[in-house]
Amino acid sequence: MSHPVACIYKGYLYMAHEFPKGIPANAVPLFAAEPAREPSAMRQCRSCDGTGERWTGIDEAPTTICKPCDGTGTIAIAAQPAPRPWVGLTEDERLEIYNRMDWVIDFNWEYEQAIESKLRERNT
Repeated sequence: MSHPVACIYKGYLYMAHEFPKGIPANAVPLFAAEPAREPSAMRQCRSCDGTGERWTGIDEAPTTICKPCDGTGTIAIAAQPAPRPWVGLTEDERLEIYNRMDWVIDFNWEYEQAIESKLRERNT
């Protein structure tokens, strides 16, 4: 898992290096975006059947350049990332979240939200 590059803490944006002992637990971590993936393959354009031109139905200009493929007749297929294994919470992490919850009115909802955010953090 990548390390956060910044966080939002007490309503302000901080860079991760501003916290030498680590980002506080109640801060919202921000991660860098993944680089764009290169296309892995090409397929024939379905709009023009691979010709690069489309029929307009107008006698003066019977064909036009196909917009989806820009007249090339092929479209790039994006690479699919490999599926990642699901990572759950340990018993210690569940207890830590449970103990952090103060006795609030919506305890179950708050607890569920904390668990969900921790799981999203671990599985993204």
